[in-house]
Amino acid sequence: MSPDSRKKLAVMFTDIVGFTSFMEQNEEEALRMISILRDTLSPLLKKHNGSLIKEMGDGTLSTFILPRSAIRCAGELQSRLSEKPFRLRVGIHWGNVLLQPGDVLGDTVNVASRLENLAPPGGVCISGELFRNCGAGRKPAAHNLGLSKLKGLGRLVNLYNLKGSSRHPLPFTSAGKTVSDGVVTLKEKIPSVAVLPLENLGNGGDDFYAYGITSDLVSDLASAGGIVVTPLSDVIKIRQVVNAGPEIAERLNVRFIVRGSLWRKEEMFQLSVELHDLHQKRLAWTDSWTDNWFELPSIKGKLADSLLKIIGVDPTGSTGIPEGDSGPSQAYTLYLQAKNLYENRQNIRDSEKTRTLLEQALKQDNALIQARLLLGYTYSDSGNLQLAENEFTQVYETARDNCHRKNLLLALSAMGNIKWRQSDFKGARSAFHRCLMLGRTLNDLSEEAKALANLGLIDCTTGKYESALEYMEKALNVPGVFAMGHLKANILCNMGLTHWSMGDNTGALEYYTSSLNLFNRLGDPGGQANMHMNLGIVTRNMGRFQVSLEHTEKALELNIRMGNRQGQCRTLVGAGNMHRYIGQFTKAREQYSNALKIAVEIGDRYTESIVKTNLADILSEKQLHEEALPLYREALSISREIEDIEGVGENLALIGHSLMNSGSTEEARERLLEAVSSLEGIGAETRTVTARLDLASVILEEGTGPENIAAALEQAREVENHAVPEVNNLTKTLFGLSKLYGKIAEIPSATNRKKLLLKRKTLLRDSFTSLMKEADNIDDPELRNSFLNIRLHRQITEQYNHEVSH
Repeated sequence: MSPDSRKKLAVMFTDIVGFTSFMEQNEEEALRMISILRDTLSPLLKKHNGSLIKEMGDGTLSTFILPRSAIRCAGELQSRLSEKPFRLRVGIHWGNVLLQPGDVLGDTVNVASRLENLAPPGGVCISGELFRNCGAGRKPAAHNLGLSKLKGLGRLVNLYNLKGSSRHPLPFTSAGKTVSDGVVTLKEKIPSVAVLPLENLGNGGDDFYAYGITSDLVSDLASAGGIVVTPLSDVIKIRQVVNAGPEIAERLNVRFIVRGSLWRKEEMFQLSVELHDLHQKRLAWTDSWTDNWFELPSIKGKLADSLLKIIGVDPTGSTGIPEGDSGPSQAYTLYLQAKNLYENRQNIRDSEKTRTLLEQALKQDNALIQARLLLGYTYSDSGNLQLAENEFTQVYETARDNCHRKNLLLALSAMGNIKWRQSDFKGARSAFHRCLMLGRTLNDLSEEAKALANLGLIDCTTGKYESALEYMEKALNVPGVFAMGHLKANILCNMGLTHWSMGDNTGALEYYTSSLNLFNRLGDPGGQANMHMNLGIVTRNMGRFQVSLEHTEKALELNIRMGNRQGQCRTLVGAGNMHRYIGQFTKAREQYSNALKIAVEIGDRYTESIVKTNLADILSEKQLHEEALPLYREALSISREIEDIEGVGENLALIGHSLMNSGSTEEARERLLEAVSSLEGIGAETRTVTARLDLASVILEEGTGPENIAAALEQAREVENHAVPEVNNLTKTLFGLSKLYGKIAEIPSATNRKKLLLKRKTLLRDSFTSLMKEADNIDDPELRNSFLNIRLHRQITEQYNHEVSH
């Protein structure tokens, strides 16, 4: 089925009232009525650019390109037939239809047919969708009949009767019982809802339909703006802990729960849905219906539209709910299969198969935005940032050309993350600022909070900590974040990260613990594992090594239990870092090696680069600089390949350090200058400290003239300006500065030698004090001794004791 087999049209049904009775009384007269209808309708269709699709006994089915044309045609038709001996009912709806030779099919056709049945004799019943889309200018005069449930269609439709003209008024009558009185009255400013995954009642192979439709339904609901929709991932994880709707709602802090089922029987889908209002403890809405397979793309839009109407949210707000995608069902099916596979992927092959399915879907329907976005995410997740950027750029351009602001927002957010991964913090910040503005314009609370959180993380990464915390506080205060459990937990985690980067371990511990408690409440083992790993790092820095080990082991246990190999890999890196921190290099090397094996197997190039850097660091600690260099260069190559500019800068600095200690002064200077330039270029000045200390030493190795001394001192001042606890190892940085000032003071031609020597002495004392503060936090005597026996720490202690004794 080609993508152009669907089109958005106004669909009009007509039917002669009481025709069966006319046939029984006078068959000839009844047939003359059909002839009159045909002769009257035909010229009107021509006048208003309508098309007669087919006659069905005494009824007709016609389509129009424009809603206003259909309304004008219907009004004139009823006016011209007003003096005839029979009455006509007319119903009109607007939406996507499936075009077939001599026929049109789809949900829009079914709704129009139902509206014709609801029209009064001689009157015209139209839908709210048709009424809204009449175009610029004055809307047609109409009686608002309220919200009506079209049973068996899964539809809630706002009904209107056209009033007609003053000369030819059209009859008005109630459409019968409506559900307008059942629309929820909201006491809270913003409604909150969680959607439970649709239950697949059919073949297990159809699970992907239920999951995919649910996922897209959640996205459509959130797109309406002014409503809090719990992410599906939150719902799925908490449902593994509790299954009762009220308890799920209580844990997620939402008012409404949506649940339903799906059963595919060959080419038909049987669906049922319920909306539960937990505050009023009642069933707010329920329906069941059957849809044909070719209506698959429209199911989630239909559901979203009705749910929003009953909750009391205007689905035609800032973005509007699409009545259905215009692409073919086969393309959408392939997309749903890909989405389900990717969410449950176990290895690289699953990712590759996902891409194959998405490419097949896009081949059938190049405009299927969800498929292109997911394709971009698969590339992004695997580190293929350029391919990801290509897909997101195409989504952005399509959304811009079609003025689809929600897709524009999604594309911008994805592109911002790509730029962030590439360490283009300026570009990422610009993208996230645009996301923030768009999110506010669309009243999309989730996207607004995400944009604020991302802006905060960028400022944290670039050392702007106060600004970072301000953004994150604003993100926490976005209305509805209370019901976005994972988003709130992640914001709390990032606030902990910011405090940790500032050297505030106590503050970091508080926020990490709050985040962990929320992940525990949500029943999310992935979030729990991540927080246990972070808590392991912060408690390590506080000297609480036994607690740190317990957190790290818990994180590893959770990741193994989940089968999360990437989580295992990164937890092993964290465990290796902890053992390396206290001088247990053999244990650290073992854990790094295990992490490296997993990283290579799963294709996690980013972590592979980090592990190779860490393994090289162990060799460097042991003064095996020649052996460390190949590993640093491999890590540098990967960082360049995946466009991790921060990783490039840090590995260049480490290569420069090893070259300097190997006697390759000239090449060391080149690499160190590259490192500083690279890190400064992305606004990560705090990361340049180590490179600047080494660069100052290299400058003095090249000569001790006034220019060299001035250049070395300039680097020292930059180090002092940008030395930040946790971002830089403060003990090591203070000691490096102490050695540098001492080295300059030894140069005969140096000026202010006494001042330099005093500075050297002060910095050495501060370095030793920092070291002892870290050591005093370690309760275990054996671990404390291991920590103090690290080569650098021995040097600090020996030099300080020598200084004191003299």
